[in-house]
Amino acid sequence: MARRRGSARRRRRGGSGFLYKLLSVFLICGCLVAAITLFFRVDTVVITGEKRYTEAEIRQASGVEDGDNLFLLNKYQVIRNIAEALPYIEIENTRIQRKLPDTLLIQVQECGDPLAWTQDGTVWLMSPAGKIVEQTDTAAGHPTVDGCELLAPSMGTDIALSTEFANQQTSLLALLAAVCLLCGAINGLLVLAAGLPPLLATLSTSVAFTGLTDLLTGQRRIAVSDPLMVAFRDNSVLGLPWPLVYLLGVFILFQFLLHHSRFGQHVQAVGGNRDMAQMSGLNVRRLTLLVWLLAGIAAGLAILPLLSQGSGSSSGTATPLLLETVLATFIGAAFSRRRVVTIWGALLGAILVNALSNGLGLLGVNIFWMGAIKGGLILVVLAASAVRHKGGEA
Repeated sequence: MARRRGSARRRRRGGSGFLYKLLSVFLICGCLVAAITLFFRVDTVVITGEKRYTEAEIRQASGVEDGDNLFLLNKYQVIRNIAEALPYIEIENTRIQRKLPDTLLIQVQECGDPLAWTQDGTVWLMSPAGKIVEQTDTAAGHPTVDGCELLAPSMGTDIALSTEFANQQTSLLALLAAVCLLCGAINGLLVLAAGLPPLLATLSTSVAFTGLTDLLTGQRRIAVSDPLMVAFRDNSVLGLPWPLVYLLGVFILFQFLLHHSRFGQHVQAVGGNRDMAQMSGLNVRRLTLLVWLLAGIAAGLAILPLLSQGSGSSSGTATPLLLETVLATFIGAAFSRRRVVTIWGALLGAILVNALSNGLGLLGVNIFWMGAIKGGLILVVLAASAVRHKGGEA
């Protein structure tokens, strides 16, 4: 009886501890949001890299006004405003950086020598990246391109060559799903058939997939100009950016799938004790393979917000996020009563890690030191988990 009462008290303390931690996180986030909203206002705008356009023209095109909130400023919308108003400026190479307490740094880069394209008596000048930058009457002094027909050319837009390229979104999404499932299946087979530890399997395939991507793309920059992607990146609903709403939906979907469905219960049983799950009649190998396929689908779902925010980036640009993902996952385990990884714990961990990264960046900490700090935090979290586990066994 006494043992039962002690167990009940520990469960109540565990639930209360989790609630206090959750409230503390929201309180800290609320204080940070209030401080950011009230105190940091744009007072100085520094523009570099201008050649064809003046600083005043770039400042006017950006739409940034003195007194705008430094943190609530949509960097991507500012970049888009500049690129739309001043076509010779490349959206891919325009960078905006916040510098505390009141300075906004805008770095622009103009395109190289434009190419001339003559169609229906009109000469269109386009950048090497395929953006139409000017309409003129003569192609003199510019290299010429021909052999294709432009579709509805206009200033500031990317060229479209023919209708055969206009309706490829469905095929690309199907190809993306197939590639994600294939990557997940490869990892699953390495674990099940070759007997590799999951961590070693994912690390090895990560290096292999990154190298294959670099080989196929030549590390060319990604120019995101598709209307659907631009709308996804720039629009919002009830003041929340679409990528944030999308990711919250993905988290809710996986929360239901892994914590409120029979499949999720079976997965947790296999993860908790593989031998006991097999003795209870579960098909452990089948469930393991399905989990790897699900991991591939999760990676595919993460591609959309990364790609929409990555205009001007090349393949492998998001590789440093792997460290932040690992850190967020292990920190998120602290929000679980059983100290195991959960969906919402990973979400809270991601919020904390993102706040840490942004805070270090605003303080001007060197990017290499950021990696060292995050790596050190991972070691601290793992060491604390190991010590606690050892103490529990004793």
